[in-house]
Amino acid sequence: YCDWYIEIAKRRLYDETDAPGRRAAQHVLWKVLDGALKLLHPFMPFITEGIWQHLPHEGDSIMTQAWPRADEAWLDPRAEAEMAMIMETVRAIRNVRAEFEVAPSRKVDAIFHADGETATALDRNADILAHLAGLAGVKLEPAAAPKPEKAAAAVAPGVEVYLPLAGMIDIGKEIERLQRDIQSMHAEAERVRAKLGNESFVSKAPAQVVQKQRDRLADLEDQLAKVRARVAQLES
Repeated sequence: YCDWYIEIAKRRLYDETDAPGRRAAQHVLWKVLDGALKLLHPFMPFITEGIWQHLPHEGDSIMTQAWPRADEAWLDPRAEAEMAMIMETVRAIRNVRAEFEVAPSRKVDAIFHADGETATALDRNADILAHLAGLAGVKLEPAAAPKPEKAAAAVAPGVEVYLPLAGMIDIGKEIERLQRDIQSMHAEAERVRAKLGNESFVSKAPAQVVQKQRDRLADLEDQLAKVRARVAQLES
């Protein structure tokens, strides 16, 4: 909520040309915070009461309010999966920026390689990506497009991102960084593979939990292949 939605909502809150969008963002911000305060109140009574009193409300105290109830009509697995992909992509870009000590205030261009629904989601959320990752421009290309030279690479599920850091990138340092990523992803893939190789886990865990692990392993193997290919390209 704080790290992601509030940052995303700022664009709509400050956009004077989109009054309906601003009101929608304000309502979501209030609704989520109001519900969170009610859930936290039994454990943090004083601070939640103090914050709640500053929000639009009915009644004298948060302690007399009805307990929030889940509404399955609000569930949207597709939107959740899309946002998870956007968040992973932003994290990957931020990690590259930090690795190469690119100041948060410095805008950089980004080239995204993706296909299908992932490409559609990236295009739909280009403004959010630019805002959260500090990008000057967002360019979307097919997954099979030629890889840019002298560009730092970031990998997230279903997408490769290239940041053309001309004059800022050290090829040797980039290879070392990618090798560390390979080691980390390989270790995680081995952990997931070991879990899936455990007959007790596969037979006793809920089917959706097992499938989630299988999907995670497939994502890791795909990312490993892409990063290894990038290392080979840089070394050639």
